[in-house]
Amino acid sequence: MKKYLLPLLSLLLLVGSCDKDKFPDEFTLIGQWLEKTADANKIELEFTRGNRVYINFPSSTIIDTMNYKLDKENELKLYRPQEYPNGKYSLHRISYSSRKEELAIFGLVPSLDGNPSRNIFKRK
Repeated sequence: MKKYLLPLLSLLLLVGSCDKDKFPDEFTLIGQWLEKTADANKIELEFTRGNRVYINFPSSTIIDTMNYKLDKENELKLYRPQEYPNGKYSLHRISYSSRKEELAIFGLVPSLDGNPSRNIFKRK
C-alpha cells in the first residue's frame, strides 16, 4: 500500500499545480487577442515581435500603438513609442492560464469603483 501512496500524492500535486495562472513570456503573448465578453464592443490586442502592441478600443477609431515590456512577475509596462524604454509607462498586472488559454490584464481600462479593471482575452 505504501508503494502506491507516494505516486498518488505526486500525481495529485502535479494536477493541482496545472490549474494555476502563470506569468506569460513574450512568445506566449505574440499574436492577436480578442476580449472575452458578452458585450459587442470588444477590445482587440495584437502583440508583435520587437515589444510592440496594437490596442484597438471599440470606442475609438484610432488603433493605439504602444511598446511593452514584461518586467518582473505579474507586471506589464506599456509605453508610448517615444517614451520606450526609459520613459513614462503604465503598469498592469498580467497572467496567463494555459489550461483555459486566456490572458488577463488588470487596469487596462479605467474603472468606476476604484478597483483595477480585469479584462480577459482569448486568442483570435
